[in-house]
Amino acid sequence: MANNRPFTRLDLERKIKEIFGIEKITHLIDTQITRFVRDKGWSFKDIAIALIYYYVEKDGDISKGHGGIGIVPYIMDEAQTWFKAEARRQAEQIEASEAYKDRLTYDIICTKTIKRKKITRPRIDIASIKEENDD
Repeated sequence: MANNRPFTRLDLERKIKEIFGIEKITHLIDTQITRFVRDKGWSFKDIAIALIYYYVEKDGDISKGHGGIGIVPYIMDEAQTWFKAEARRQAEQIEASEAYKDRLTYDIICTKTIKRKKITRPRIDIASIKEENDD
């Protein structure tokens, strides 16, 4: 839903399959989608928002839907209000993070030279080890 192309029926069907964990849209769901679009004037995106709100955000019980999406008319207004508030909240977060990002430009300059101590390790004579192991 974040890109500029229209939200199609196929997008809605994919979202329903994902939410319900099904592989194929049932006749009941197909009929309900058609009725919601034709009779109520809702877009496919509106229906998807309502389903996401109820089943994902509010953790609604899928089994109570009896294999359909009949809950949509009862939650549409609440879902739209949630969606607008969520979109507004995300826009504010993006705006705040952009403003904050502009303030966080620091150049760190080291003014003191740090000298490292050279660690001297004992030297091992490989030839003497070979001679001792040969015995």
